[in-house]
Amino acid sequence: MEYAKDKFFKVRYNEAEDSIEIQSDGGVALFRFLKKYKFLSIIIFTTIIAIGVNCILIQKFINILNTLQ
Repeated sequence: MEYAKDKFFKVRYNEAEDSIEIQSDGGVALFRFLKKYKFLSIIIFTTIIAIGVNCILIQKFINILNTLQ
């Protein structure tokens, strides 16, 4: 139970100072991931942007085809 609490809540008891300490993890998990895996983050971000642009271009092309009928 104590181990699960320590890992889940990131809280531990400091016996020397007789107090509870909260371990700082360096920010939100997403930001830690982006800092740690910069190259992979750039690839994922570029892929999301490319998919978005592709969807917009397909929609505009379909609108152009509809106007030709």
